[in-house]
Amino acid sequence: MYATVTDRAGRFVLDLPKEMFTITDNGQPVVITQFSSQFVPITAAVMLDLSRSMINRYDAILAAAEQFIVRMLPGDRARVGSFSEEVRMGPPLTGDRDALMKFIRESFDLRVGMRTRLWDGLLEGIKTLDGVDGRKVIFVMTDGQDTWSERRMDDALSEARRAGVIVYWLSLTGTGGPEPRAQLYPNAGLKSFVEETGVGYM
Repeated sequence: MYATVTDRAGRFVLDLPKEMFTITDNGQPVVITQFSSQFVPITAAVMLDLSRSMINRYDAILAAAEQFIVRMLPGDRARVGSFSEEVRMGPPLTGDRDALMKFIRESFDLRVGMRTRLWDGLLEGIKTLDGVDGRKVIFVMTDGQDTWSERRMDDALSEARRAGVIVYWLSLTGTGGPEPRAQLYPNAGLKSFVEETGVGYM
């Protein structure tokens, strides 16, 4: 199991001993036989919601993706993808930050559409990480609405569990389009999805 600990200011806490952690399985404590606080590189799929409901948040989505990329550490690898009416994945996993930035900044690479294939997008991200060793993470930036997926949330959750993928959700509230409209609030299913994979959302 992997764990990330931060203090109230959001700073990483790196010097906690094994005795500070408790692991349970169905409510029963599990003995921790191996423990390490060493840095573990991550392999990530960064999935961007570019559907119509997010049109007023495109700049924020791309800026957040760029901030993730510039903060990648040695050994980290990532692949960027987008989803709307179709799911489009960028070049294969790489630690080359310049190549990842180039993909994001080329508007032709990121397909904008009217509908949202959220669960299909997550499944493509999981597929990217399947079979990869080490810490595997999906960062999904979306308002949490799905309107067009061929697969279901349960399919994506099952695959995430099988592949040992951790999902982080950066919640960006959509507005339904370019005109002022009532805000769209997240699908409750996505909240439970990211909590069940072991992390959460913000």
